[in-house]
Amino acid sequence: MFFLSRIDTFLAIIILIGYFGLHFFIYYSFVRFFNVDKRSQKLLVSSITLFLGLSFLLAFSLPHDLNYFVRNLLSSIFPIWIGIFSILILFLSLLWIIKWINDKIKFRIPLKPLALFSFITPVIIISYGLWLSFNIHINDVFIPVKNLPSFWNDKPIVQLADLHLRSEHQVEFVNEITDEINRIAPELVVITGDFIDRRGQNIEELLSPFKKISAPILFTTGNHDRYSSLIKIFEELNIDYIKILHNELYEKEGLQVIGLAYPRRDEDNPADILAKDISFDPNKPAILLYHTPTTIDKNKMGDRYVSPNTDFSIVKNAGIDIQLSAHTHGGQFFPLSYLTDYLNNGYDNGLHRDGNFSIFISTGLGTWGPPVRTFIPPEISVIHLYEK
Repeated sequence: MFFLSRIDTFLAIIILIGYFGLHFFIYYSFVRFFNVDKRSQKLLVSSITLFLGLSFLLAFSLPHDLNYFVRNLLSSIFPIWIGIFSILILFLSLLWIIKWINDKIKFRIPLKPLALFSFITPVIIISYGLWLSFNIHINDVFIPVKNLPSFWNDKPIVQLADLHLRSEHQVEFVNEITDEINRIAPELVVITGDFIDRRGQNIEELLSPFKKISAPILFTTGNHDRYSSLIKIFEELNIDYIKILHNELYEKEGLQVIGLAYPRRDEDNPADILAKDISFDPNKPAILLYHTPTTIDKNKMGDRYVSPNTDFSIVKNAGIDIQLSAHTHGGQFFPLSYLTDYLNNGYDNGLHRDGNFSIFISTGLGTWGPPVRTFIPPEISVIHLYEK
């Protein structure tokens, strides 16, 4: 344990050195490309860069009695800055490559306009992403199913995912979501994990808009729900208008819905739970709710975040027709959208089919880290089943 602790400490130090090293890179690039030579100007630029770099400390150390507007503003700086920071590093790296090319050839590319573009564009992209993160997109998904009961023709199923709700101040956003659901008038609503990010005293108020939905609401946990002990919260608040499917089956009009909880390392393997503990009829259509778009075999998942196992043979062989997942946010913002597609073997969003089996990965509704979505709007997925 001591050895592991020393490794974790060493990695944390390396990450911090890299993090502040990149902030120095931003400072140096600004000073170099805009010809900042006065000491007072350099001090101003370095102070702003250092403040932004240290803003993560503000996010975790603000006093609870601080004015709400001030507290909310300060705690928002770090996640917004991280979004700008990630894009800015990419642009500045390209700028320095252009400078290197400039130094090697006779043709002189004007660097100052490019530097201005490099610093302004990330701010514009993230500002757009902030706006987009509150503009819900309805994504209609059509999936063929063998032996589909006639009852489910033209009966939509709404999938919600990755809401990452954090405080009662998001009630307006939740109301917008539930109003859209009522407009769709689904027969069933399923939530495939990462519902609530942190414990709070007003979670019941945050969830109250879901009471106005007449369709059954089924929920299975994701990794963030485990971090926030959401099942325990539901029990404490006696929330009964959202049914938790914790390794169990729900059936309605011949359609089976199986919810497998996101597994902790010390818990039973979901693959074993499906095989031994859940009695479902493979001759009837079955939908699996599982947070990550991966195999359900915990022993074969490997690292869940870097090239996870996307062999779905276990659920295919068990007779599952559809797996509904989420988790990736589709990358959430540029340029991570390209990275998540690569790391998840192409299973980071959308519908994928293989014979009688289909997996749909929602890009979700909320955000994690930077509260932005660029080119990937928050989505309510509307699943339309039809006879194959």
